[in-house]
Amino acid sequence: FVTEAYSIVESYTATIDMQMGETIIKAGSWLSVLQFTDDDIWEEVKKGNYTGVSISGKADAENLEGDNGG
Repeated sequence: FVTEAYSIVESYTATIDMQMGETIIKAGSWLSVLQFTDDDIWEEVKKGNYTGVSISGKADAENLEGDNGG
């Protein structure tokens, strides 16, 4: 799924435990900063109606010789 509603500005893994506002973020957590280009969606984010996004992922897999799947 491709969208023009937002773009990823930053994407990183927290290297240490930290706090953002009232939220504790554990080291190793994946964080991203999004810039919304759709004003209607941005208004919903500000109202708290959207609190996160889910990215879809896709992979090609192949069975390697000698791989027992475990």
